[in-house]
Amino acid sequence: MPWIFKSLLVISLLSAPLVVFVLFRVGRAVRGLYAGKLAHIKRAYALVFIVMYAFPVVVFTAYFLQEWQTLEALRGGRTLISLVLVYSFWAGLAIAAQSAVLIFPVWLTGVLVRKLRAGWRTRWDRVESWTVLVITILVTAYVPLRMYYDTHMVHVDRIEYVLPGLSRDLDGLRIVVISDLQADEFTGAARVRSYIDVVNEQHPDIVLFAGDLITSGKAYIPFAARSMKSIQSRYGVFACLGDHDYWSGADSVRAALEDAGITVGENETRYVTIDRARVAISMATQVYGIRLGVGELDAMEKEAGAADLSLLVIHQPVTDIVERAAETYQVIAAGHTHGGQIAVSVFGWRVTGSMVETRFISGFYRVDTALVYVCNGLGMSLVPVRLNSTPTVGVIVLRAE
Repeated sequence: MPWIFKSLLVISLLSAPLVVFVLFRVGRAVRGLYAGKLAHIKRAYALVFIVMYAFPVVVFTAYFLQEWQTLEALRGGRTLISLVLVYSFWAGLAIAAQSAVLIFPVWLTGVLVRKLRAGWRTRWDRVESWTVLVITILVTAYVPLRMYYDTHMVHVDRIEYVLPGLSRDLDGLRIVVISDLQADEFTGAARVRSYIDVVNEQHPDIVLFAGDLITSGKAYIPFAARSMKSIQSRYGVFACLGDHDYWSGADSVRAALEDAGITVGENETRYVTIDRARVAISMATQVYGIRLGVGELDAMEKEAGAADLSLLVIHQPVTDIVERAAETYQVIAAGHTHGGQIAVSVFGWRVTGSMVETRFISGFYRVDTALVYVCNGLGMSLVPVRLNSTPTVGVIVLRAE
């Protein structure tokens, strides 16, 4: 079974109890406030559950019956019914997850109150019911709006980084970091062009692309590479390859990018001379199928160590690799995480599945004297939306002391 189906199966099974918990608490709250007035509440939240999980049921039915046209239609969102199925499931899961985070402590407080203060039971039941309903209404309104914003907007992350010992010839150097373009049926021509326009508006001296040109297959490689060709960078665009590039055909992606004038490296270092300063740019391969070995990192570090400035671009920001590379490189750029893509806010703390892989999720980090930047990228994997993970373009302006 392909990874995308395995992932959907795991998500569907793990999320079902969460969804049931939220629906049960909401149903209980409604019954508590409107007893006798809403006789069909159980049928209502049963219907919500059925509509939500119709998507994985249809997907796995089509997969086992080998109805490939049905799967293609669902994937591309080409019909109204496919859009309803796809977005009802993913938006529903996000609403349930965010609601559960807020409803759970209310429910737990209620359990304690009923045990410790039996006389408060009636009063607390009403307070809890209203609180659960208000939470659900606000989250249900917020999540789709936030998803739309995060899926369609682009945020520019900017930092001026004072680097001790930086050559005066490199003072003001503008490094722009992008990643995870992932051109596909959801991230089409208009979105990609808009993203590249944002890149060019930053007037970059050097652009680092942290991989994942496309999501799957080869159909979108030519278009995505042509879009990358329009990047206007004074000293060039330097790229490593990402997981989806290897799954779709690394040779094809590399050839298309090189035809577009982009320097692509697989554990290689290239050099740029800026006035009297020499800049080393290492492009590392770290994906699920090919891990960056200690010897390969050592070799790149030796090549880059003598330069006036050393930059590293790598797809996956694996914690131990980034921390080790920070001993040599002044700037480390990565992607892969999509900023979590779907991130739930737990009382101001963003929680996402990417935290299982690395501590470097999104934005800027300081590791010793090195600056690490993880770009949210533009495209999406598995889920055709984002939540609390707006696409980003990173801009690093280097300053001498």
